[in-house]
Amino acid sequence: MNINRNDGYVTNTIDNEPKGTNGWFAVNKGMLTLELRKSAQLGVNPAAFNWGETETDEDIDLVNSLRVSFQGASAGNFSASLLAPDRDDVAANSPLPPLSVVGLWNVSFSANFGSVDFECRYDHTRLPKGHQALLMRWDPGASEWVRLPTYETGTADAPYRVKTDGLTPQAGTQRIGLIGAFAVPRGTLIFMR
Repeated sequence: MNINRNDGYVTNTIDNEPKGTNGWFAVNKGMLTLELRKSAQLGVNPAAFNWGETETDEDIDLVNSLRVSFQGASAGNFSASLLAPDRDDVAANSPLPPLSVVGLWNVSFSANFGSVDFECRYDHTRLPKGHQALLMRWDPGASEWVRLPTYETGTADAPYRVKTDGLTPQAGTQRIGLIGAFAVPRGTLIFMR
């Protein structure tokens, strides 16, 4: 499904409960694309866009929604697609690592930018107990998934969010490319006396 919004945003006036499951989903080899044609903050550095969430909402809470902030961006259109992990084109072109997928997006911007901060509200129902979400990006030149510095940004009112900062465009493009949130075991800390 491809939804183009000339007014530039999705409106949601009801916040998800902290462990709520309202949001956006791509299943059965599906893909959901939202192309946003403007941002209230375009021209400001950074230019911030929400995908799948009200444009001015700084606490994204709908499952699989995104918040991206472009540094050094000129005017342009932001587009992202939520991908089902079982898509044939994902498996053929960017085989997923042997980890549970808790979110998978393909992201692009139609103009030049210096870098982007990427934040997602992942699907916590896909996260096994004792695991945390880690962001990775597909590197087409190396044909591998690359671990990104990831930190949790969730709050008590809007949990299950992770972020990475300073992603640069893929060589010769304005694409951020494939970004995945994957479940990895939480580290164990052992104290010895």
